[in-house]
Amino acid sequence: MPRLPHAFRIFWLGKAVSLLGTATTATLLSMLAATELDAGPGWMGVLAAASWSPWLILAQAVSAAVGVLLDAISFLVSAVCLARARLAPRPPDDAVAMPEESLVQRIRAGVGVVARDPFGPLKGRHDLPAPPPRPSRPLERSIPA
Repeated sequence: MPRLPHAFRIFWLGKAVSLLGTATTATLLSMLAATELDAGPGWMGVLAAASWSPWLILAQAVSAAVGVLLDAISFLVSAVCLARARLAPRPPDDAVAMPEESLVQRIRAGVGVVARDPFGPLKGRHDLPAPPPRPSRPLERSIPA
């Protein structure tokens, strides 16, 4: 069996130590509350809920930040693509004459492609094509009952 890369072994060791510390803290904190502080079932429940509260608070903040970051990245990529499309070199005058599209027409065409995509973010809207009609009678069984 080939040996794993050094960086992966270090990462795996660090993750194992972290999980061991997390599990030890959760177990010992509950044992300390039950033995030394004489905590009943209600206080043990409060302690368990309090131990998960940082995850609940941080998850909301991090998901909002990641959402804003992803939106900013997609906007930046779109802006760069549009700028490059606008600054693309034009064909020489002796080339075959093609109708020139403006930037607005290109954007409209791109939005039209996205709007027609059945798997895109606009799925379920009224302007998408309707699904094929269902058969009016039930299908016959091919295997006798």
